[in-house]
Amino acid sequence: MKKILFGLNILISGWAYGQTATIKTVHKKDASVYEGGISTIDSISYVFDAAINAGLTYGTMTDSEGNSYRTIQIGNQTWMAENLRVTKFRDGNAIPNTKDTAQWRTTTSPARCTYREDVANNFLYGNLYNWFAVESPSNLCPRGWHIPTDAEWGILLNLLDSKSSGGDSVNIAGSRMKIAGNVYWDPPNTNASNSSGFSANAGGARFPSGSFGAIRSFGLWWSSTQTDATTAWVRQLGNTSESAARVSYQKTFGFSVRCVKD
Repeated sequence: MKKILFGLNILISGWAYGQTATIKTVHKKDASVYEGGISTIDSISYVFDAAINAGLTYGTMTDSEGNSYRTIQIGNQTWMAENLRVTKFRDGNAIPNTKDTAQWRTTTSPARCTYREDVANNFLYGNLYNWFAVESPSNLCPRGWHIPTDAEWGILLNLLDSKSSGGDSVNIAGSRMKIAGNVYWDPPNTNASNSSGFSANAGGARFPSGSFGAIRSFGLWWSSTQTDATTAWVRQLGNTSESAARVSYQKTFGFSVRCVKD
């Protein structure tokens, strides 16, 4: 289905006719956020409430650029309930938008991108960041928030999975984290309920080669914990599984980011 939003043609694939959703407006003073050559508008609306659990109470937080996000408390932790979209570090330094495939392939410094440089993907799924942006002392998350460690991810997943024995992957936590339905995930989106309110979406990845893939099939989020000099721990959810996997990936991948409150 195509929606005309503030004069911008956006294809929201997978939108189910008749599904209830309201529209959230995001205001941006810095038009440079629109990476697809769009510079004449200062706001955009997008389908949002399909992503939340209406039975839970969400909070809000704002990043260093004024982007507003829903937040959710799960146990003793407070998490962002949307993926990060920030284009600057907390200290004001820009995070390079690395569109060039060869440059992405070879960089060992912070980089970000939007999936296939589509502005709709930016607002539906957030930005993709390499791990060098995650580890930067300039701080990717706003003040009072930080990139979750591998251990902090483990606390979340063990809380959500009643079957967990503390192994590398848990059995049902993913189903409790994933947005239900097929707006943000391809079918079958196995057993997704979003009962936790985490509102996980499938933002896909940018591979070390510079190519893109897996949007609407996989959601992958960085931790701040490296495995070794070239890899770091990631949490991975898939549309055909109810589990949440702990996987080590090369730091040159581009993945989604969620921040957790200090």
